[in-house]
Amino acid sequence: MKKYHKTLSANLLLLVLIVSAFVGCSANSTQSNNTTIKANQPVSNINNQANQPEKTAVSFINRVWKVNKSNGVAPGQIYVFISDGTLAMTSPNGKPAFGSWTYKDGNLTMVEEGIPYKVDILKLSKDEFNIKINDPGKGMEIEFVPATESEATR
Repeated sequence: MKKYHKTLSANLLLLVLIVSAFVGCSANSTQSNNTTIKANQPVSNINNQANQPEKTAVSFINRVWKVNKSNGVAPGQIYVFISDGTLAMTSPNGKPAFGSWTYKDGNLTMVEEGIPYKVDILKLSKDEFNIKINDPGKGMEIEFVPATESEATR
């Protein structure tokens, strides 16, 4: 039974990756709130000075991110922020979970189990994505790194 769940988790993650690849092929994706999010929309890197233009467009969208370090999430968990607003999450030992996310006017919000959380983007580069989820407690920081192909499909 455990092997079945592991295979099922791997198959669901593979499905998410395939869907995100097709979604990423379109130039734009329209949210239900009429907000248009471009699949490769740049997000300001907080390390840049306020009036400095972004040298290269870096996006967390439609990329497979692995938790490297966190004060509340186990390392190795996988997150995908799909451009249609779907948030896919899975871990090597758990079932896939789905939520949603929005990025509007520089504000990222993640919705997990129906609860919206404002999220601060602490760092964003092609090799790192660090966030702080502002929950009612002390907040949860997550340091993501790009997942390798084998990590994303296990």
